Amino acid sequence: MPASSTNNNVEVLVLDGGFGTTLETLFLQDISGPLWSARLIDTDPNLVVEAHKAFLASGADIILTSTYQCSHSTFSRAGYTREDGERIKKKAVTLAKEARDQHLADQNQSPSKKEPKIALSLGSFGATLPGGEEFGGRYPPPFGPPALNKANTFAEDESDLEEDSIRALTEFYLERLRVYVPVWDAIDYVAFETVPLRREVRAIRRAMRVFLDELSPGLDSEGKQNDVKWWISTVWPEGLFPEVDKKGEHTISVKEVIAALLGEREGEARPWGVGVNCTFLEHVPKIVGEMEDSLGDFERGFRSLRKDESEKGDVLLPRPWLVVYPNGGDTYDGNTQTWITNEEANGEQWARKLWDVVSGVVERKAWSGVIVGGCCRTGPDEIGGLVRLISPKEAS
Repeated sequence: MPASSTNNNVEVLVLDGGFGTTLETLFLQDISGPLWSARLIDTDPNLVVEAHKAFLASGADIILTSTYQCSHSTFSRAGYTREDGERIKKKAVTLAKEARDQHLADQNQSPSKKEPKIALSLGSFGATLPGGEEFGGRYPPPFGPPALNKANTFAEDESDLEEDSIRALTEFYLERLRVYVPVWDAIDYVAFETVPLRREVRAIRRAMRVFLDELSPGLDSEGKQNDVKWWISTVWPEGLFPEVDKKGEHTISVKEVIAALLGEREGEARPWGVGVNCTFLEHVPKIVGEMEDSLGDFERGFRSLRKDESEKGDVLLPRPWLVVYPNGGDTYDGNTQTWITNEEANGEQWARKLWDVVSGVVERKAWSGVIVGGCCRTGPDEIGGLVRLISPKEAS
């Protein structure tokens, strides 16, 4: 059964854990290569289904599709044609649905009861580049500054180039989103993950505005925004946002990131949820606390600009959901390209530390709800630990 729970009138949903690293640790798979875990969608689809089912069996309310690194460029580097790449992307959604159907059948659960949901995973542009640039945000032109520029931001006199970058990133996301229209009925959420740059946040919001217009023609703008539940989660290596100035210094505050995520801008849809992923748990309390403190500055953004036909004044929109899914306790050694295991920081210990953070968020009621789960090096054990803390009756 799903582990969703309502605590203090704030709904909490449990997301799954790190799909790729679970394939490595639990299923002993080598996922190296441009496609990472997505390679198995084509080469061993049954294993993909089993990995999803492992998280569902642990009590996850939401499973992410194995499409984090899927883009035309990653499939091209892996030797696939564009047509085959698009077929495999759609197949990933079908496999997630198959896993859910099998899980429900195994549990003898009626389709009419609450069932786990499926989130489409879309990693940042950097996730499709060699070298893990979702953590550095150093993108090649036109997606980033000129090649000789060591920073990942544009100078004040490069505003035209920055706008070109946002347009290029917008098209990158639109191209990916449009592939999934034939299987859209199986998608409950869209997760834009591990985003390292504010201008990329703006590009995602622009892409979603265009995509929602295409997906639901004829609805008013706020209806389209709220018809699809989607979130943007940012990444904070060493507790710092990856965006740096010309001196290589991290000067961007959490408040400035929240402004990019939730500030009102023409032509940009407002995400249903915002948060942080692929960040070590030790940094999460401070980041989440500052995100929460910044919400009040955007109170006007929680009001619709349209007028309700039956009521005077603006229409209140719900506050966003908080989405938080940090890494497990292991650390990655870039020199040896291996993980260093820390048993004391995983499993129940990891789950308890994360729940300590989230339970405080729930008590303060600043968000409409919370989605909590894990990223790299979190598996069914960690997610099961969260479930037992959040919904002990469901887990028993």
